[in-house]
Amino acid sequence: MLGLLNKIVLSKQTQLRFAEPINSQAVLRNLLQQSQSGYHFSFPTTDNAILMGVSPELLLRKQAEKLTTNPLAGSIPRDTCPKEEAHRRSVLFASKKDRYEHAVVIEDIQQVLTPLCSALHIPAQPELLSTATMWHLSTVISGVLKESATHSLAIANQLHPTPALCGKPTADAYPKIAELEQQSRGLFSGIIGWFDKHGNGEWVVVIRCAELRDKTAKLFAGAGIVAASDPRSEWLETEAKLNTMLNALETKQAYYAMRNTFHEAN
Repeated sequence: MLGLLNKIVLSKQTQLRFAEPINSQAVLRNLLQQSQSGYHFSFPTTDNAILMGVSPELLLRKQAEKLTTNPLAGSIPRDTCPKEEAHRRSVLFASKKDRYEHAVVIEDIQQVLTPLCSALHIPAQPELLSTATMWHLSTVISGVLKESATHSLAIANQLHPTPALCGKPTADAYPKIAELEQQSRGLFSGIIGWFDKHGNGEWVVVIRCAELRDKTAKLFAGAGIVAASDPRSEWLETEAKLNTMLNALETKQAYYAMRNTFHEAN
């Protein structure tokens, strides 16, 4: 498969059922407390559900002629031990696999934005960005639009989905994702944001999130797969990414206890 694809992003969805209706306000409050940075969202959908999360990834911010995008690709779970935490940061930054995965995303974004911009600044190497549960390779790209009136949503739709959400080439990765996942992502891995009457706006990708409906919560997490990926590491990465919403739902311990019991029984 990867002989045809530079990268593919595969995801999983985990559904939790509670004894009582979920208090969405409490969940949002927990998200705000545990994740001081990031882009928080709580959006009622058309099917009596709430899409809620805190995305670390800015797809696009546009103000007049200035634009910014902050793609993330290449990740490692955080650790409570300071020594191990420092080790993991070093491992991620030095990882050839993760640096390649990140470079695929940057190259794609550069191809999209170059025709739209009179100036485009892309740092020579990524930085490290932390969330409550993960470290990510991060590159902040800034540019100056040739046409300041270009609508933010029009640019966002050209950028999305980046290889950080789908794969590369996109046209080949998209049907392969549908074949392998065999379920609709729905609103997961889409974009959410706002724009004003001048076309300025801010758009983020719908990750680190859940769909809350009555007594159920459907959680979503994905990982970028390249030729050098290790299956176990990628699976553990998706588990770590679920922790954002598991913590907000106050069900992390119960989830892992249930999962471990299932694995032991099988």
